[in-house]
Amino acid sequence: ETENNVTVSVAPVPGGGEKMEVRGRGELQLGILIENLRREGFELCVSPPQVIMSKDEQGNTMEPVEEVTVDVDTEHSGLVIDGLTGDRRGSLVEMKDSGSGKSRLVFHVPSR
Repeated sequence: ETENNVTVSVAPVPGGGEKMEVRGRGELQLGILIENLRREGFELCVSPPQVIMSKDEQGNTMEPVEEVTVDVDTEHSGLVIDGLTGDRRGSLVEMKDSGSGKSRLVFHVPSR
């Protein structure tokens, strides 16, 4: 699969016997890989996906962040801001009035 799909990587787990660690760009992509392996006759035990964290030069934990752009009626922009900055822990990066009662909101939101 890694020969056909460069966004998937497979590596053995050290000391894990037959265990393999599979990395991909999302649950859908990994779900397709799992289904293809089952159709080919493989039996699998799959653990829940995990977010890959990394450390910066100072040792601070960094996590993947996505840029989210939302075009919304200006009267509803407060609800969108509350939703993405509250539970999702995103930060509002940019807010533009697009005219005709619309606003464009740009957020940076953790992927998890």
